[in-house]
Amino acid sequence: MEQSVQAYLSALPTCHQFVLVADPELGEGEYFCSVILSASDLLAWHRKEAETTTVYSWDRKVRRRALPLWLEHARIQDGEVVELPRNAFRDIQGAIADWVEAGQAHVWCYHCESWVDDLAITKEDEIDMGPLGRSWTDLWCCGNGHKLHESRQEIRWIIRKDRSLFC
Repeated sequence: MEQSVQAYLSALPTCHQFVLVADPELGEGEYFCSVILSASDLLAWHRKEAETTTVYSWDRKVRRRALPLWLEHARIQDGEVVELPRNAFRDIQGAIADWVEAGQAHVWCYHCESWVDDLAITKEDEIDMGPLGRSWTDLWCCGNGHKLHESRQEIRWIIRKDRSLFC
C-alpha cells in the first residue's frame, strides 16, 4: 500500500491554497461552472470521510491515504489553484453540493466571467413516488439566470417486512 501511495503522490503536482473540485470536464456534463474549495477545507473533509465510510476499491484506498498527505503540504498562503486529480472526482462528487450550499466553495460563472455571490439552488420537477421514494433535479443558477449545475437526484425507500425504513 505504501508504495502505491508514494507512486500516486509522486505523480501529483504541487498542492496550492485552492483546489478545483468541479468543472465542465468532470462528471457527466452536469457542471457548467467551476467550483473551487480551499485545500484546508478539503483536507478536513477527507479526514472526516475516512472515519465514516468504508472503501473496498484498491485505487480508492490509495487515494484515501494519498490525498490527505498531498493536501497537508499545500501552499496555503499562495492564492493559487490546482486541479483535483481527475480520478479523485468520483470520491468527492457527493459532497460538492454541500460545500456550495454551506458557502465553503466558490463558484465561477463562465457566462458572467465572475464569482457567483448570489447562487440560487432549486429543486425542479420533483416527483413523489409514494412508498417507492422521490426524484427531482437539482439546479444551480447565478444571479443573472445562467445555469451552473444540473443533476437528477433520486431516493429509493427500502421497507422491510417489519416496516422499518432504509434509505
